[in-house]
Amino acid sequence: MQLEQTKDWQTVAQAAMQVAKSRQAIENLIKKNVIEHKQIGDKKVTHVYIPSLLMHYADKKVDASCISIGSKLDASDFKMELALANAECKRLSDLLAIYERNLARTELELLKERDRNFALQHEVMKMCKEYQFLLNKDNGLINWIKTKVK
Repeated sequence: MQLEQTKDWQTVAQAAMQVAKSRQAIENLIKKNVIEHKQIGDKKVTHVYIPSLLMHYADKKVDASCISIGSKLDASDFKMELALANAECKRLSDLLAIYERNLARTELELLKERDRNFALQHEVMKMCKEYQFLLNKDNGLINWIKTKVK
């Protein structure tokens, strides 16, 4: 079964180029089970989950505030940061979509529950009026009790 390849899943060679590392470095991470990976396609080609790879290297990177003024900034650092930010943005956007679906479902359930409660409240009020009528009727329970008490 061939799975659809997305931007998040790339071959080892593509992933290595994206983070400016060697193919061997990526394969070592796979062997250590540090990053998410899976076999895709009929030929079982190893693909790497790019956000997990970016998170791995982002954890190892020196914070930008700690970089000395004299050091060079590499374009691959910016690409990695941009790719990491894009992956995080996609993750947050997916979470937002899930939360919006859950909110819509919950609002619908709440409206249905309100309708049921309104119907039950109407039914209880109707029964209360009927019982009150029975109690206050001339030959009702209240008059019967009054005659027994005297």
